[in-house]
Amino acid sequence: MRRAQIAIFIVLILVVVGTFLILIIISQNRKAELLRNEQISKGALENRVKNIETNIQSCFKLTAEETLEVAGRQAGFILDYQGGSADSKTIVRNEPPVRVFWILRDTSDQPPKYPKNPSFIGKVQIPVLEGSGKKYPSISEMMRKYFLYRFVQCVNLSQYSDINLRAESPSLEITLGEESTTFHLIYPIQAEVGREKMKVGTTEYKYVSNVRFKKMYESAVALSYSDMNQDFPMLEDLINSNGKYNKLYPEGGFAIKRGISYDTVILFDKKTGYNFTFLRQNRNPILKKLPDPLEFNISEEINLEGYAQDPDEDPVNISVEIRKLTPTGDVFVRKSQGVFKMDSSDIGEYFFNVSVIDPEGLMDWQRVIVRIKCEYESGVSKTGNKWTSGGRTFEYNPLCCNETDRLSFKKGIQVALSDGSTCTCNEYGECN
Repeated sequence: MRRAQIAIFIVLILVVVGTFLILIIISQNRKAELLRNEQISKGALENRVKNIETNIQSCFKLTAEETLEVAGRQAGFILDYQGGSADSKTIVRNEPPVRVFWILRDTSDQPPKYPKNPSFIGKVQIPVLEGSGKKYPSISEMMRKYFLYRFVQCVNLSQYSDINLRAESPSLEITLGEESTTFHLIYPIQAEVGREKMKVGTTEYKYVSNVRFKKMYESAVALSYSDMNQDFPMLEDLINSNGKYNKLYPEGGFAIKRGISYDTVILFDKKTGYNFTFLRQNRNPILKKLPDPLEFNISEEINLEGYAQDPDEDPVNISVEIRKLTPTGDVFVRKSQGVFKMDSSDIGEYFFNVSVIDPEGLMDWQRVIVRIKCEYESGVSKTGNKWTSGGRTFEYNPLCCNETDRLSFKKGIQVALSDGSTCTCNEYGECN
């Protein structure tokens, strides 16, 4: 009995010792496994962090280049719904595609009440380059907001859902220099897996583009304000050979694509291949102020074409509606183009409704009083069916001209010719 108890006791001791040894072995294996897992987790985290760093650097460069491209394509304006900060409701545009105008018509009148300012035709909506704009955000601010909006979309941290990322909001500074454009990004991110924590990237990123945005902007502004002058010819030869308007001359060029409702003005940098584009809306042609009243002699050429001008160099058509003044009112006579003559049957006083119109149908006009007068001469002789005096030839008899106002003929009055013969005048200056 005692021996049996001793045997059982020994077996129990062996079981306890064996169990203890097994637990020790399991614990050691567990620690080794945890160590291995920790090492594996750390390695995996390092790999993930490197992937995130690569993604950030790639998105940083791509978004910077995209921001410059959009700003150049839209004359610096990046609208709110695109991710920028320009209020799309306050800027003239058509979509698609987005069209933002730098130069606008200065009137909605048809015809416009020119000249509001003889040396300033149209109006501009040009954002400032940097700082705080009074009416529109600055270009650097629109670019900054657009970059951050697109950069966050590009990086897309939600794709790294297997690790815990603590990211602060990115901040950006854009420096628009004379020879380059610099993007400086601060974007702190920390990655965590278990007890492992690791900083992602360098926190600060810098990208220097060779785009000379500032110079191109300054050239565009100089051109735009020059184009406000109605006498300034926006011509490629003029701009491409003049450093006054092109800050990149001779490394930069200028081109203009003519359109009906608007023109596209493109400045390009030959060195970098970068384009800066602005649009100018078609503006009303201008009818320079005509003298009022105008006076012409019968058969004298009336040329009003020199009074017509278009600030966008568009071809224009000038026409005249002629209405004769009578005791009972003005009566339509005919329409003529910008160059024409009146004959002796047209003697008298008229309203000339002079209008100028461009291919889009924009116009300007003026109503003036025009007096068509005869010329009185003495010493008149008749040769065939012509009348001559002092070496000049007339379609009518100058002796028939009413000397008082020269706006009518002496109807029914008999006049004496230089050869002593006589004839009787009629209302058209003919003399029989």
